[in-house]
Amino acid sequence: MFEFVCEKLVPGCTAKEQADTRDEALDKAERHMVDHHDRMSGSDLRAEVDIAVLRLSH
Repeated sequence: MFEFVCEKLVPGCTAKEQADTRDEALDKAERHMVDHHDRMSGSDLRAEVDIAVLRLSH
């Protein structure tokens, strides 16, 4: 299980998204950044959101 924590990129944003795989979490993170923070989709954004995707231990 993986979780995107937006606050790591955008201070004050409390959005979090969970997914079963890292790729799914990256997809959700990228969509969030485009939809809520007016970012452009692409490889640069995907690399940026990668640092905010954490593996959850269970």
